[in-house]
Amino acid sequence: MNLYHEDDEMTGQIEVREFSTGSARSRRLRKLASALGFLLAATAILPVWGQAQAENPPQPSAKSEFIGFPVVYRTPETRWAGGVAGQWSFFIGKSTPQTRPSSIQFSGYYTQNKQVIFTAKPEVYFGDEGFITSGNLEISRYPGYFYGIGRDTPAASKEAYNPLQTILDEQALLRIVPGKRVYFGLDFVYEHYSFRPFAPGGQLVGGDVLGSAGGTVSGFGPAFRWDTRDNIFYAHSGRFWQVNFVLCGPGMGSTYKFQRTKVDLREFIPLFSSHTLALQAEFWAVSGSNVPFMDLPILGGDHLLRGYYKGRFRDKDLTLLQAEYRIPVWWRFDAVAFVGVGQVADTIAGLDFKSLHAAVGAGLRFRISRQGTMIRVDVGWGKDGSAIYLTAGEAY
Repeated sequence: MNLYHEDDEMTGQIEVREFSTGSARSRRLRKLASALGFLLAATAILPVWGQAQAENPPQPSAKSEFIGFPVVYRTPETRWAGGVAGQWSFFIGKSTPQTRPSSIQFSGYYTQNKQVIFTAKPEVYFGDEGFITSGNLEISRYPGYFYGIGRDTPAASKEAYNPLQTILDEQALLRIVPGKRVYFGLDFVYEHYSFRPFAPGGQLVGGDVLGSAGGTVSGFGPAFRWDTRDNIFYAHSGRFWQVNFVLCGPGMGSTYKFQRTKVDLREFIPLFSSHTLALQAEFWAVSGSNVPFMDLPILGGDHLLRGYYKGRFRDKDLTLLQAEYRIPVWWRFDAVAFVGVGQVADTIAGLDFKSLHAAVGAGLRFRISRQGTMIRVDVGWGKDGSAIYLTAGEAY
């Protein structure tokens, strides 16, 4: 299924193998190119067929909806995983077919890598969407790999680590432009980390990496959102722009003192009758001399630069550009092709175009709810190899 993955029995993690040299490398590159060419070619020829065969895109509905289902998925960070997930979509007060549903997404998983993950993501609209509360709660024991800090860390530098983490990010947003979905408010974050003993001989065990002793991150700051998407779960048109600034320090119960700015810009451009070009630009800047490694911006994973292990590259500043072409295929099935480039650096000035990390890929989608909630499978290729993602929800 995946030519470049191998299981690491010593750590219980999955290893993304680097391309070897000689004829074996040539054969693998030909297979990779053939697979990528097939997926992209299939995605390219599907538009005409998709226009005739696809079910109409999901339409807004004023009916509440609850979905709960067992889940089996696989990512490079987890290997196989299983559990339950669900979503409750509902309305507060009077609603029309144009009213956006409030929702609470929840999940609980156990993975082949002995990871335990519980999440809850509420987004609640009050008073004809005049006030929003939006949050993310995660409690997990999540063994993974640390590759070091910097934009060019070698794959061979990885070491296993095993954090127990509690993460809460809660926003309260008030509409500031009458009749428009433009909001301003506060963003509060709370994070607590502890680690099982690190393996000897690595970077983390010596205590030289800031944050390896664990601790608490707590702070708050302003948040801005402009959201014109036609569907919050499966956008076909519109934009989602969000800017967050958070200041953390001892006065707010934090072990560490730093500030973090995040800019997330997404555009959804309708093409033909039902195709979508989804674009994302993301920028992170973290400043301060006391930043724990767990709070440094990272590249990789099922959202930011698919094709790289989550956390493959991390540093104080990050820039990312992604594009995804979404095509209806048949009934509730869609196909996508995507490309992304990103980089991390220790200063904003270091974010240049000289050493970008690139990834390409393709995937399939299946809509499981009337509102547009998705199950997706993606295959992404980066310079270390390939990665398969089977999970819920769009990447962005």
